[in-house]
Amino acid sequence: MIRPLLFKKSGSAESNRVLNIMNGRSYMQKNLWNKFGESSLKFGDRIAIQSKKNGRWEDVSFRRLRRNAESLSAFLAEENIKKNDTVAISVENRPEWIMIFFAVISKGAIIVPINPRFGPEEAQNILSGAGCKIAFVGSDSFLLKKESLGKFSFIKKVISVESDIFRLALEKEPISIPPSVIDEEHTACILYTSGTTGQPKGIMLSHGNLLANSNALSRRVDLVKQEDGFTAALPLYDAYPLTCTMLLPLFYGGRVIFPGSMCPEEIMAAMQEKNPANFIGVPQVFRMFHAQIAEKVNSIAFIFKPFFWAIVELLYGIRKMTGINLSRHLFRKAHQKLGRSMRFFISGGVKLDEKVGRDLVKFGFTILEGYGLTETSPVLTLNPFKKPKIGSVGLPLPDVEVKLLNKNREGVGEIIARGPNIMKGYCLGAELTRSGIKDGWFHTGDLGFIDKDGYLYLKGRSKDVIVFDSGLNVYPGEIEAEYSREAPVREMCVFEGCPERNMESQFLKAAVVPDPGFSKEHNGDVETIRKVLGEKFEKVSRRLSGYKRINDFFVTFSDLPRTRTGKIKRYEVKKMYDGQSGHDII
Repeated sequence: MIRPLLFKKSGSAESNRVLNIMNGRSYMQKNLWNKFGESSLKFGDRIAIQSKKNGRWEDVSFRRLRRNAESLSAFLAEENIKKNDTVAISVENRPEWIMIFFAVISKGAIIVPINPRFGPEEAQNILSGAGCKIAFVGSDSFLLKKESLGKFSFIKKVISVESDIFRLALEKEPISIPPSVIDEEHTACILYTSGTTGQPKGIMLSHGNLLANSNALSRRVDLVKQEDGFTAALPLYDAYPLTCTMLLPLFYGGRVIFPGSMCPEEIMAAMQEKNPANFIGVPQVFRMFHAQIAEKVNSIAFIFKPFFWAIVELLYGIRKMTGINLSRHLFRKAHQKLGRSMRFFISGGVKLDEKVGRDLVKFGFTILEGYGLTETSPVLTLNPFKKPKIGSVGLPLPDVEVKLLNKNREGVGEIIARGPNIMKGYCLGAELTRSGIKDGWFHTGDLGFIDKDGYLYLKGRSKDVIVFDSGLNVYPGEIEAEYSREAPVREMCVFEGCPERNMESQFLKAAVVPDPGFSKEHNGDVETIRKVLGEKFEKVSRRLSGYKRINDFFVTFSDLPRTRTGKIKRYEVKKMYDGQSGHDII
């Protein structure tokens, strides 16, 4: 049995007030509010949040963050928000997001994060499905407009974080009333994987799910040193940044850094000014950073390039053998752009291109790839800091089990997992929950294989696999990686082409977005770009089996449709680009 955690009284009336509150609450069960209460007492006046607003940085201590959350909790009590009520938050990344989160979960209420860029139709499905009573929004939210009153009449109050109501709520005297008992199984938040028309899929994560995942991450690597900065470059309405850039640092003494904008230039400037130790991002970010370095490397005079790459490979070899990272000095300017304290990157959301990962390591960076889903709170696997494997998404986190189901001859099977981080289920989706969780194992729908050392490698989504009549399987992500390595491609999507009269068997097509620099070099001339890409693709095709070759491709300068976590929407791409009669799409 877990003993109640008692705090010794000492010092000011403020600290004694907090200790009285904490001692009066049940610590027989774990929950997110109790965990944050412990860290706020432990770290007190240390900086919890740094945010940039109107060109100036503002700091929020752990003590102030807790007090603001308690004041908002008192405000919610006045609004009759009780245990199990749902409260929406549709706000860009900022300190108020965190204050609202902890205020809501402290009452045993359930927070429902929503993408603030969603329009009325997308948001209505979520707000009505979750039955939200109150919504916290940004100053430009459509929920504040008169025309929304009828459509969203089930919401009792909409509060802008820029309003006087919100400001006064933050100034309320915290009420020392113990909240309802909240145990590990209690739902903390409902995260929606889609905001498109039709009923979106709401994923219920419990207090125990999020606690387990943040704790396991802290044990996997030396992820959080006290006062380490974590740049909140990804929106907090998604499970990946919610756990990794908010809960993790705040539970273990780190700092959350809000750049004030999501544009790359602002993020880079914030990193130089506030020196984060870790950067948690998605592959698009790392591809962009890789491209910037590659552009500088390509500007080196041709005669010196062989010597340059010889040095790079030498230092890379030394690092692999000894762990000594001399490349940091060779690429000192690139490292300084990320601040003086950067220790490592973590990449998640979708698979990182192996060349990008390897090159970044050669340039002196440490990049740890991981894997998970919203349903798993979200991280299942992560590369260890001392023994990462490029191309792999790492080893299962502590207390997480991962295995493969229905493996084929190549050892590839569906990834299934179990552990304390697996979701409670889908909101209003009992049948969907039963199909997703069987005998305690969550079926991810992703395919992969595990090497002799236990490292997991991804092969793609089971629903994306192209199965030819011959029984051969094609993994689109694998094909895209092969062609992208040899050609100046920013992104591409491989899909099965519709049968044509001149094709006697099934075949592959692709939609290709060329690299901007390459396009500029050829003045955006589509015919020339297609010809050059075709020549490079042909070289790749020669070394691939016939069924893995791309038979036709279309050039587009438009971004391919993706989910908010960066996964290409293959079905949409196929609808857009298949059936075209050999014409390039601009």
